[in-house]
Amino acid sequence: MVAARTRSIALLASLVLTSGCASSDAVGTQAPTPSEAPIGEDASGVSQPEEPTPASTRLEVVREIAADPIAADLPHLIDALGDPDFRVRRDAAGAIAQLGAAASDAVPALAAALGDDYAFVRQRAAWALTRIGDDRAIEALRAWARDIDPDELDHAMDALGTLADAGSVDLIAEWMTWDDPWIRRSAARALVRIGAPSAPAARALLVHDDEAVACAAARVLGYVGTAGEDADRIAVAPSASDLVSLCRLGALARFGDGDAVDRLARAARDSDPDTAEAAVDSLAMAGTPAALNRLIDLLPVFERDDRPGNAAERALIALGDTARAAIAIRVVDVDGGSRALQARVLAVIGDPRDLRPLRQAVDSAHSEADRVAFEDAIAAIEARTPTHP
Repeated sequence: MVAARTRSIALLASLVLTSGCASSDAVGTQAPTPSEAPIGEDASGVSQPEEPTPASTRLEVVREIAADPIAADLPHLIDALGDPDFRVRRDAAGAIAQLGAAASDAVPALAAALGDDYAFVRQRAAWALTRIGDDRAIEALRAWARDIDPDELDHAMDALGTLADAGSVDLIAEWMTWDDPWIRRSAARALVRIGAPSAPAARALLVHDDEAVACAAARVLGYVGTAGEDADRIAVAPSASDLVSLCRLGALARFGDGDAVDRLARAARDSDPDTAEAAVDSLAMAGTPAALNRLIDLLPVFERDDRPGNAAERALIALGDTARAAIAIRVVDVDGGSRALQARVLAVIGDPRDLRPLRQAVDSAHSEADRVAFEDAIAAIEARTPTHP
């Protein structure tokens, strides 16, 4: 192992890695010009240009090092960020990411790689800077975010959110006001990751003219705010059921307001699909046992292809093991509703603990649809359960 690593490092150090620009569109190695070509001697003593190392060889070496990088590899990996082959640059950035904070010397080269012509290189470089996480790395990510293509903005926001960079809150909050729902969602997620420092920005956006922005701000505040400071701020009139009110109710439910949970459940049950879907999403964010039980109760209300029903299933799947345990208890109830829908959720998040109740449910199934759903869930769980000889 040590001998193989020594050989790889020595080979990487000897490769022609900087003969082209890191932003070149070329895939492969650019041949050096005659005036730049390294000179060697053949058997007759006549100087001859050396052949450049093939891109495939350089890529193989970088990948070998990337399988288990150590601090001593860093100078060579930094050099590899200047390789003319984008695959070498991409894998070098990924290897640097594995070194984490120990790779701080790579920040300038990674910052330059954020301007690479290839998206995979830019995104790996951003991930490496996220793993390094020092002040220079954060500033490089901020600068990238300010001048980035909107199609990649979510990567920058994810990076800044992962770093919980309070200094980026105002920048991210500005993206919350964009018309693009994907960018707005990414911005909200980043603010939630940053936590309490995001609360002032979310409060300021609660009264935004765009109801989608105001809704997103209310949901962010549910995660980063506090009941003591924000419950009165996001209070909802008794009869209100517009989008912003439903989002505010989700925040209140997350603060532990039982009445908000009941109001959301009624809206999900009795409203048009748009309102019902918004109510389900707000119940999902509450994350309380009461909200979880309401979500499970609501499954029989929706047909499989209805948007609120799909939203409820997605929400339960996202809740993971908490939802799994609650559904596993109910799915064997002969008189319980929505057993097939519950089984479909267990097919995604269930584990071997659920096999016994699901098998019991097969025996008590009252319909073919229920039986098929139970059997599909059993097969899905068994397929991802390790077997032992």
